Amino acid sequence: MKKKIAAVATALLVLLLGIRIWMVNREIESPEVVQFEMGEEAEIGRNIFNDRVENMNGYSVTAESARIMTYEDYLKKYGYNEEEDGVLFEEDSMLRPEMIYEVDILVKNYNEEDNTGCGISYSDYKLTASDFMLSVSSPLYWIANDIAEENQNLMMSFRLRPESEMRFHLPFYFAPESPAESVSEEAVRDADLQLVLSLYPEQRQIRIDETE
Repeated sequence: MKKKIAAVATALLVLLLGIRIWMVNREIESPEVVQFEMGEEAEIGRNIFNDRVENMNGYSVTAESARIMTYEDYLKKYGYNEEEDGVLFEEDSMLRPEMIYEVDILVKNYNEEDNTGCGISYSDYKLTASDFMLSVSSPLYWIANDIAEENQNLMMSFRLRPESEMRFHLPFYFAPESPAESVSEEAVRDADLQLVLSLYPEQRQIRIDETE
């Protein structure tokens, strides 16, 4: 009898917990999606990714061009020789790219006054599809944007001078032959890829297509 009572009580608790989770999820509003296309200037405004202390207000991003290339061709493009300049990834590293989806963007800062608390971090930038997500490779980002070694501890965060602009190359990587997180080149080419610029309260994103 006691076992039956315990079983019923457990089932009731699980049911109540499920109802509570459902009610909480129902109350969470999905962010409004604001869609941009390549070549369109996307102002970020007061939208953020995860933290309310983020401040990208006054900044805008325009995706100008994009292309897919092999890891070897990417190093060659920026004049990096691993034998002379140092190996970037171990052969068995899960972070070692096989293919690169490079997106060239133009970032503008429309603020008239300097604000040390205002800027952009590419650590949150992803190329997202319905069933996979590509991240920026930090070592390749440093190479493509000619960032000195002593500044690499800044990762991918920066701020621009007031009323200025700058172009950046964002190397999103994937590995078709990886046993862990394999994404085929065909899947990447066929996907509706979005460069997400913010998540809340508006999800601002740019649809990315190959231009070369």
